[in-house]
Amino acid sequence: MDCAVDTPERWWHAFVVKNSSYDGLHNKRTHSCAISGCKYEYSATASRVASHILGDDKNVRACKYASEEEKISASENSKGRGKKKRNSLSAISSVASRSCEEGEGEEEEVPTRNEDETRQHLNALWTKAFAKNGLAPNVIDDPDFREAIVETHKAKHKYEPLTRRTMTYHELPKLKDIVRSQLDDLFTGDKAETLVLDGWDTSAKDSLINFLLASLAGEEFLDDENVTGEHKTARFMADLILKYVKIVKIRRGDEPDSVCTDNPTVMREARALVEEELPSLFTHSCTIHGVHKWIEDICALPTVAKLLKDHEFIVKKLRNKQFLHAELFRAQSSEELKPLFTTHIVEEDTEKEYDRFEPLTLVRKGATRMGSAYDMLQRNFKLQPALEKVVGHQDYNKRCGIAQRRVGLSAEQVAAEIANAREAYQTETGEAAEELRLASAERQKQYVLLKELIRGEGLWELTTEVVDLLSPLISFLKDLDSHQAMMGEVYRRCERLTKDWEEGDVGIEGHFAKYKAEDFVSLIPLEEREKLQEIGITRWNYLHSPLHSFAYCINPRLHFVDHFADPEVRRDFAACALKFCQGDEDLAAEMEVEYTEYAEKEGAWSNRAIWMQAKLQGEKHRGHLFWKMHGDKAPTLRDASVKALTMITTAGGAERNWSAHDIIFTKRRSRMNPTTLANWIFVFTNLRLLEGIDARKGKKRKKHAVSYESEEYPKWEEQDSEDEN
Repeated sequence: MDCAVDTPERWWHAFVVKNSSYDGLHNKRTHSCAISGCKYEYSATASRVASHILGDDKNVRACKYASEEEKISASENSKGRGKKKRNSLSAISSVASRSCEEGEGEEEEVPTRNEDETRQHLNALWTKAFAKNGLAPNVIDDPDFREAIVETHKAKHKYEPLTRRTMTYHELPKLKDIVRSQLDDLFTGDKAETLVLDGWDTSAKDSLINFLLASLAGEEFLDDENVTGEHKTARFMADLILKYVKIVKIRRGDEPDSVCTDNPTVMREARALVEEELPSLFTHSCTIHGVHKWIEDICALPTVAKLLKDHEFIVKKLRNKQFLHAELFRAQSSEELKPLFTTHIVEEDTEKEYDRFEPLTLVRKGATRMGSAYDMLQRNFKLQPALEKVVGHQDYNKRCGIAQRRVGLSAEQVAAEIANAREAYQTETGEAAEELRLASAERQKQYVLLKELIRGEGLWELTTEVVDLLSPLISFLKDLDSHQAMMGEVYRRCERLTKDWEEGDVGIEGHFAKYKAEDFVSLIPLEEREKLQEIGITRWNYLHSPLHSFAYCINPRLHFVDHFADPEVRRDFAACALKFCQGDEDLAAEMEVEYTEYAEKEGAWSNRAIWMQAKLQGEKHRGHLFWKMHGDKAPTLRDASVKALTMITTAGGAERNWSAHDIIFTKRRSRMNPTTLANWIFVFTNLRLLEGIDARKGKKRKKHAVSYESEEYPKWEEQDSEDEN
């Protein structure tokens, strides 16, 4: 028998006959041994014939008719059975070859790595991409990997990409150690570390709680706790927080400086239990959650809720009608409106100037996105001229199926027309035809109402007032989510907001200043405006923590304010000072003396140049740098001030990983052992966090991006009423 092998990948074909019958038990096609005289038949894979010929498996019957030549041939060709034969450079070598051909004529660089170093480098890049994408990745487009593989090709080194199993069980633990070492480098220095947590539900309806360690330098994902089926009492949540406080202490050698959670009542009670067991640990609620609830309460006022419903109606109808959606873009590109949606761009590198037309799309109100109601109102307001042009188009009535006799009628008249149409639409076909015709009339009514709504003056005047009303809170919300040191600003901004609404000021000076004239009449009823102060005070009291008062006192930007004029601030300062001093009353008293000298500008603090720098650093939310430079005059207060001003005010970092976890928790990966799954989650999440940190450090603002200081998000800054001198 000829034992020649046709292809190295299918060497066993010469020894196997594929039968047409199926094994009913295993639902597999059966195979037979092709050696003359042997009648062995099996239903496993074709490569199993090697064990049959060689007789090296006690569970497989040995072939009695195989010659020595056939056994030698099977032995030589079956050494790598179970593994797919691959080219040493794999498929990526062809891409590397093309890259080298494209670079012909250029001076060839001498590779700096030997073959082992190259293999390790490529393995690390391959595993990193695998951990981020979850599949055997196409990393050819990655610049680092492309450069490395081209270098390998030039040096004529051999490289075999790692298998999925090797990356999962061997390389992933190594990558975890590398990522952990990079994260350890972040949490160095005297910046405060905050344990943040937030709960969420996966697409599989599992209830998880994210735990992260955050500082101004970055964030580290610690783990997620599956609490599905648990009764989340205050005691249960407190024990969970204490568990991760101990984990951080083991990892870092010290406990975190504070704990930040979201705002439910059960979490407030849990934080109180944690402080009872760890008196030196600060706990506070997430500021972003509190401000978001503040905005939601305002949006729940009847007049504002009706306005949001009208704008949602506009967005829904325009997005659902393809003709209207296309007409919206056409209207923006018209000669009279195009300048409104054109941005003048100056490139920093080439100093090239040009105009860029950027049409806007409609924005829906999101159920989970914070501040999305404001985004919808603001976008519709900017698109008002284009929207009016759309509904004023000559084909609007025809394309929307509106009868000519209904054009120009009010909503009440249209409703009356539809009500009176019942008798006219009576036919012999019965109720089904009547309902169909009435439904058609109802659709006509909706598009007539859409036209009347967009062209009406009351909608846009009220929109302007509500946007003015929400602008300070939206500006505050985005500042809190900007990875800046905002602890020293929380008390000032919240107090200012409640004070403004108490005095009846419902707007800001800025983009909408023309609507703030003396003859401007509010469209929000008086009884609803009176609730604004109540909403603000309620939310601020729910959000407030003594730590906010302490940071307010030592914020160098506000050095001219008499902070202790408010007895509550003085009590909060004393309580925080005692906690910073680990309960040492003498040291806390010394800190208060140092603060008095700082506030009164006595002794070494009397230098005017110090306070000029305090203003500059404070405006950039870098008050902790001021204390590092000038805090030697008050060493006890300096350490506490740096810690307080660098504490994280929000648990937003624990919310940004929801989609990432849905990628990890798939059916396939849930079959992994717990250790491997934990490694993958740790590496996957922290790689993304590290990328975000690198992006923030080296980011450049997009030339055409809208900043928060522009008219898209009016920047709200009050004028300090007191003399800073």
